[in-house]
Amino acid sequence: MIPELIYLSFPIIGLIGMGIFIPKLAANKKNFKTDKCDDPAEKSRRSADRGQLVSLSLMFMAGIQMILKSQQPSEKILLVAFGFIYAAVIGYMGDQMIGGDDGYSFESKAWQIRYGLGSLTTGSFFRYLLTVFLDMFISGCLIDVFQIIADPLTQRVKKMKLPFGSGYRDVLTNNFDNILQSIVAFATFMAYTNDTRFNWAYPPNTATKEDVIPIPTIKLITTVAGIVYLVANVPGNAGTANIKPGSSMADTLGTKLIYVCATLGLLTMGSMGIGFNLDPLKDREQLKEKVNAALPKELEGETKWYLADKKWAYGLAFLTIINFIGIGMPLMTSSKLGKLKYPISIISSLIVPGLLGSIALSADKKYFEKAKKAGVKKCNVAEKAVEEEAVEEKK
Repeated sequence: MIPELIYLSFPIIGLIGMGIFIPKLAANKKNFKTDKCDDPAEKSRRSADRGQLVSLSLMFMAGIQMILKSQQPSEKILLVAFGFIYAAVIGYMGDQMIGGDDGYSFESKAWQIRYGLGSLTTGSFFRYLLTVFLDMFISGCLIDVFQIIADPLTQRVKKMKLPFGSGYRDVLTNNFDNILQSIVAFATFMAYTNDTRFNWAYPPNTATKEDVIPIPTIKLITTVAGIVYLVANVPGNAGTANIKPGSSMADTLGTKLIYVCATLGLLTMGSMGIGFNLDPLKDREQLKEKVNAALPKELEGETKWYLADKKWAYGLAFLTIINFIGIGMPLMTSSKLGKLKYPISIISSLIVPGLLGSIALSADKKYFEKAKKAGVKKCNVAEKAVEEEAVEEKK
């Protein structure tokens, strides 16, 4: 009975873990500072910690995935389109608005949302997509393996008679793949995903070459992971009702080939500087040229204002497409909604973009003018070092 009880306790353990971990991160006041003159290593640390808070807070996405799954869509499309792609894009926006210093420094929520939308048009986002594919290559296979190993236990739990009824048991067993995805996502986030994002995809603006993961390392691990993902098959002596022995692991071979080719295409484009650059430092310099040409002299070099003021509408259009992929596509494969699946898919896809778009439109231009009047804060490294030493002496 012990394995069955552990199985039934997964969501409870997760909630307890969140209840412990979130307050621990939130208690560190240093995590919520945004002084642009701070040491790059400190910026990277607090951004990573705020990024962990964002990821933990996004665990509610598993609940939305369960609601979508109750409409009986294609499980593979739901797992990839919503679980990997859509959830990752929402996570990226959260990282930009809350994780990074630029986004978190906005006092206006409307301008903060504008910045998050505008960030979808940058090279940082394309590098982030590469980290999403890398994680999908690893996690997709891990989820299938865990499902196969846990299947006998799942079948035993399905037959259990519980004193509080079968509702909780049925929800858990019918959505075990979604729960596994959340567990694996958190594990990989702590293991490597957080580092690939904040130390490569979108490092702090003051990061140097020494602070960034080497580009050849990213190329190598992503390519190797992609090929392993492509050729991975379920062992002939293992499987479940939904995962057949000998079948392609994680998804169909054709679909996996599309993802791997898309990844290799992004790596090639980034290496050649087409659309974006794999080197975030080079990308940053190229973006600054556009920023300085578009913004008034008072805000020269302030990328966050360029994205929030000039690019948010383009980002909103892109987010609408992502919503259709992540929410609309799974609902369109629903076997439960019947003829209503098409209008419901379209309406559901427009809810989040409509909400964020309306908030972004309400942004007060006076906030921009105030920032323009204040100008760009200049950092004096020597003075900053003296201030930090004085603070340490007082302690």
